Amino acid sequence: MSNHSKVIEDYIMITRQALRNAGALLLILAPEALFARSNSVTAGLSMSYDINDREYEEVSDDLAIDGVTVARIAEDDTYSRVVVRPLVSLVSKSKVDQFGLHAAPAVKYDLEDSDTDVDALFALSGWRAISKRWMVRSSDTFIRSDHYTSGTDQAADGEENSPELSPDAGRKRFWRNTFNVDSEHIYGREQKVILGFDYVVLRNDDSGENSYNDYDMYQFAVKNEHRFNTYWGTKADLKVVRGEFDNDDRLTAAAEPDPSSVDPSGDLMEYHADVILINRSFRPNNISLSYNYIGTTYDETSRNDGDIHQSRLTWQRDFLKRLSAGLGAGISYEKTEEQKANWGGNGIAEILYAMERSSFRLSVEKRYDVDNFSGTEERGFIDVWDASLGFGHQLFEDVKVDAKVTYLYEDRQDRAANASDDDATTLEEYNKNYFITGVGLYYSFRQDYSAGINYTFTRLNSERIGEDYDDHRLLLTISWETEVFNW
Repeated sequence: MSNHSKVIEDYIMITRQALRNAGALLLILAPEALFARSNSVTAGLSMSYDINDREYEEVSDDLAIDGVTVARIAEDDTYSRVVVRPLVSLVSKSKVDQFGLHAAPAVKYDLEDSDTDVDALFALSGWRAISKRWMVRSSDTFIRSDHYTSGTDQAADGEENSPELSPDAGRKRFWRNTFNVDSEHIYGREQKVILGFDYVVLRNDDSGENSYNDYDMYQFAVKNEHRFNTYWGTKADLKVVRGEFDNDDRLTAAAEPDPSSVDPSGDLMEYHADVILINRSFRPNNISLSYNYIGTTYDETSRNDGDIHQSRLTWQRDFLKRLSAGLGAGISYEKTEEQKANWGGNGIAEILYAMERSSFRLSVEKRYDVDNFSGTEERGFIDVWDASLGFGHQLFEDVKVDAKVTYLYEDRQDRAANASDDDATTLEEYNKNYFITGVGLYYSFRQDYSAGINYTFTRLNSERIGEDYDDHRLLLTISWETEVFNW
């Protein structure tokens, strides 16, 4: 098939998916025609040059574990593409509802292989006030790409409910659709309850052992905020998550398929509970006591079920209009099936300082978390240290710069790759260290135009053989965006 035919076929597939999403969302949130409406259409175009170079640490050919020679998990990758992305957005709103449509497909030309790919970003969102105290919201976001994090320009309404994908797979193509609907009822001053449902679908466009792990994720959530009086309040967030995984592509793509090396199912249930008690008696100090529970049960006995309990006492204060700080500490308990229980601590320390033209943020957090939906074969609980330093400065009226440094340390335990059938629940303990730094320079000119250059460096050091890498990404973008119609 020629590149031109493939581009047309990809575009048709993406368009059909977007139309299906639009139809489903319109049935939930059809704009109310009886009220006076304000409508606007925005159009734009951007051109980017995306360079990405990843180098994996060399692995000795004679290195062996249990008599088996270790092979490199992934090959070095050099990525160089020119991206053209048109943009169209429609917003229609009245006093009782709002509806939005955002479309930003993209054509990518590979300078290394002289190949063409089609990316997509289609987002629908809307809300309607059923009464003064009752509101219904919904959104649907479809993304097709080879690079995604929540911090990129590809993030859209509704995507904040999607798990962030692991960067370890590299520039692997995928598509993901995120559907969300929730109902919010306000029953008093600073008192409300929200019922929500999320459905996330992740699929690969690349096959192979290093591609993302296909899954369907269903999430039901109940949230409540309640203000008892001037001083006391609570917040509660309860979630039940169902994950269904498909590993057939990994078995098919392997040179010598070995079903025992791939989890036959991986299907699971997650249970989350977050409860916070807030006290405002000592203003400008705010004191809160929180409890967090995470439980995971797997359908297959080859995975180990587990529970996490975390409590934390947190203090927050606004010292000045521009300076705020927070400090918290607590106890954590983690128990994985057939393993010893782990007692430990958790905590957070953060400071935010905002000046007229600059901002500064420092944060350090220790916590337990769970990783089941990052798109990799890794599953289970993580003991995390997360430290970040961010800085932004408005150099001139139209020029700004930002920079960020992040260090992420993860203690993980996962099913051992060489475990026998009689000992399938044996866990391998290992750690991963991420060092990420990025800097960006942005320039706005002639009202509707902007340009930017962004560089990101990521280094992974892992105790697992063959996973270490250095990743360099440079992104240059120039874009135009303006409102073309308003009625």
